[in-house]
Amino acid sequence: LSPVCLGSLRRAASINAEYMGIKKKQNKRAKAVPTAGAHTNDEMAKRKIYYRFGCRKIPVTKPSKEIPPKERSAKPKAELALEYAFGFQGNDTHSRQNLLLARDGSKLVYYLAGVCVVHDIDSGRQRFFTGHNEDVTCITMHPKSTLVASGQVDPKGPEMPCIAIWDYNSPEEPVQIIEDSHDWEVLKVQFSPRNNYLYSMGGDDDHTLKIWDMETILAKQSTAKSFEPIAKQAPTSKEELFGFIINPYIDENDTKGGQLLDEFITYGRRSAKYWWVRREGKDDKGRAKFSIRGRQVVLGEFAPPAPKSAMSNKKARSRGGRTKRKSTDCVAARLRLPRHTGDR
Repeated sequence: LSPVCLGSLRRAASINAEYMGIKKKQNKRAKAVPTAGAHTNDEMAKRKIYYRFGCRKIPVTKPSKEIPPKERSAKPKAELALEYAFGFQGNDTHSRQNLLLARDGSKLVYYLAGVCVVHDIDSGRQRFFTGHNEDVTCITMHPKSTLVASGQVDPKGPEMPCIAIWDYNSPEEPVQIIEDSHDWEVLKVQFSPRNNYLYSMGGDDDHTLKIWDMETILAKQSTAKSFEPIAKQAPTSKEELFGFIINPYIDENDTKGGQLLDEFITYGRRSAKYWWVRREGKDDKGRAKFSIRGRQVVLGEFAPPAPKSAMSNKKARSRGGRTKRKSTDCVAARLRLPRHTGDR
């Protein structure tokens, strides 16, 4: 071998010997370190372990008596009872139409996280509806009874968001649950003030609108998953929606295109839309056929037109183009809304 190769082999041999010496020292040092509780008779030290929580390791002491797996998976023997809920869901983008006053004026109905609260104004006592398994997103009250409808977000599992029907005089038990009502979340719910219908709007990209027959829902004794809407409309809007409100005063003589059932307005970011629901006879199976149609509403201010005699022909011609453009940019929608809708 050349002198260069012999020098390289000697250096490699020395590096290997040095590495092996370091490893022996590390192994001796590791054997000298006692395990938890090995150097003492303290039983508490022997039961110390580390529990991984996120990216951290938290020291935990195991119980002296191991709990059997069957007992570990069982529900606790005692549960906490909710006495009072502090706060109000008012800091959310969709926190609208979520504070309701009972018909007799004695109770406030609202929601907080996953709980619906019925607050007695005089006594300050609270009762709760806890039938949701995720955060509540919307709530509405029936205009002629004590029924309340509330929706929730997706429970992050095989189930889809539900709509709960309950009574604010006895909120502890639900009247009915509409399972798998929408995708993602139930954005808004509203009772029809004229018909026995429940309107719900989903939080999906199309903001799907569904109409539920309350007579069928309240009379149903079988599983709630068999409920089907009598009509639905998608898409209603691609923009972000904040809510909708139903007109309690409609023109009953308006039968063009079918019997007029309800009118309502959806509103959101940069959008407002006027809708009407009509019954158009029956389908092939003898069920009522509904049509849901909408029209975009553009809000604007209108100035009264100037009298013809107050301006010359030249000035009228010069203003004609601006008047025409203004009238095409602003569309007036005929809205038959009441002065007071009762929402608070």
